[in-house]
Amino acid sequence: MTNKLPLAPRTALFILAAGLMLGCPEPTEPSPIAPIEPPEGCANFSLAGVTFDFLLHFGGVDYPMDELEDLMVAEGWTTIGLPIEGQVVRRETDPNDDDKQILRVQTLPPDPLPDDWDPEAFDPNWLEIAAELPPSYDLPADLDEIMTIFFQMDLTQGSLISAFALLDSVEDGGGIRFFAEPSTLGLAFPAGSSHPFFAGIDAVDRQCPNLTEFQCAKLFNLAIRFTLPDVVDGPPGESFELWPTESYDFVSGESEYRVVDVFSYTHREISDGCTGFDWSADRMSYFITRLGPAPAR
Repeated sequence: MTNKLPLAPRTALFILAAGLMLGCPEPTEPSPIAPIEPPEGCANFSLAGVTFDFLLHFGGVDYPMDELEDLMVAEGWTTIGLPIEGQVVRRETDPNDDDKQILRVQTLPPDPLPDDWDPEAFDPNWLEIAAELPPSYDLPADLDEIMTIFFQMDLTQGSLISAFALLDSVEDGGGIRFFAEPSTLGLAFPAGSSHPFFAGIDAVDRQCPNLTEFQCAKLFNLAIRFTLPDVVDGPPGESFELWPTESYDFVSGESEYRVVDVFSYTHREISDGCTGFDWSADRMSYFITRLGPAPAR
């Protein structure tokens, strides 16, 4: 009967035997353990957060964002998503806040016009968004052009989670120009088959302390791992990780996009007695902007 050792133990026995034949070396001090450096960029401060508010005019009635949320609660609606396609009739900096951009899109008159058309009585639906973006980023829309503006509101988690997107007109293909998930409470569009870009969006904890410390807890940055969908009859989808403020360019369909990690963090070393806030939650915000014009149709 033969007794075969796996390669690793046989090698270890050979080294041990050689040491016995040659004599044991003098004991030496153990080498110090090299410190593990934090991942590059992990302690980045967040970008200025993406924030937005909107005013919807629909069916002759104005619905501010907070009032529409109250209506959702009263009616028992858990989600609302509404696109408004039309003409950009307002595109400017907020006169009361230089950091906010205002964009209003309103529906066009019917085409062809009915014989009894009365322009004085025409009350178009419109959606106006006031959004704040990090420096050097802009809402991709021009005055007088035709496009679609879309918002999503979700109350399934008990608190409002909202998102918005800007799209080309249906006639131009309806491609996404800009897509923002600004909520700290979750994602209005979870990753998966129904997501316009990603098969996976996951927080990755690499034990990266931020330089910010609160009385109740210490802030730890998370990375966000984005996974693109699998290619049909091809390789699995690409994955990449971003720390806060980092961006990555990728291709979706016939267009190139840039995704930006605005912030991604959680808290550690939470003090006892700190209540009224979910300190243990993973929080993230990102946005996507198209690079270049829409592909020619």
